[in-house]
Amino acid sequence: MSSQTETPKILAALAQLDPSDNSHWTSDGLPNTGTVQRIANDQTIKRTDIQSTRPGFDREAAQAAKDAALAPADFEEAPTPAPVVAKALAPVAPQGDTVTVTDEQLHAMLAAVVHDAEAMVTKGRAMEKAGGEMTTNGLKSLSQARVNFHKYFPPATQAENTRAYLEASNAERMARVVAGRSSSQLDAAKRGSAARGWNGQAQSRGPGGARAFSRKEAVALGFAVPGSQAEVNRPTPIRAGGVRA
Repeated sequence: MSSQTETPKILAALAQLDPSDNSHWTSDGLPNTGTVQRIANDQTIKRTDIQSTRPGFDREAAQAAKDAALAPADFEEAPTPAPVVAKALAPVAPQGDTVTVTDEQLHAMLAAVVHDAEAMVTKGRAMEKAGGEMTTNGLKSLSQARVNFHKYFPPATQAENTRAYLEASNAERMARVVAGRSSSQLDAAKRGSAARGWNGQAQSRGPGGARAFSRKEAVALGFAVPGSQAEVNRPTPIRAGGVRA
């Protein structure tokens, strides 16, 4: 719809919009196009027609106009009301206008978009490759680390776990008889396993003991032995007394 003869029809429809009726307005406070079409009895009216006919007209402007119309008359000459300042809206090109773009401009713009997309794909693939390599190396290190860990601190067997549980239960019952009060199973378990080491193993196999390794063995386990490359990479080396020359 581009005929200037339709402008009065749109203006008349806008004047009938009720600022207190939510159905007359969008969530942004702009005139509801469907309501304007119904009042004007013209289904060809578009949002751009409304904006170009009365730029900046919204629910707030309609409320201000309604308040001004309902203001009581005064015998003295009333001051000229301040004009309603229209909100800044994005310019709307009249229907039928065209934008001319040269082939050179279009080529440069599209090529830039393609380049950015290709760069994004390349970066994503590089990150995916680096992540895959990190996962592979991590799994290898994890496997070797678990082998070394269980070599010196093997997990408790099912029989050892059962025996530790029975010892804890007996200690708990004994504590109740001696103290005459309830004792937590956790405390009893701690007392029952006091003579045993980590994971129910012999004390000499758990943390708190001491072992002697050759320098080669210590380096293989990851310790910063004085004079080794690991000492350079790790500022706090273990004491020399912890290994055997």
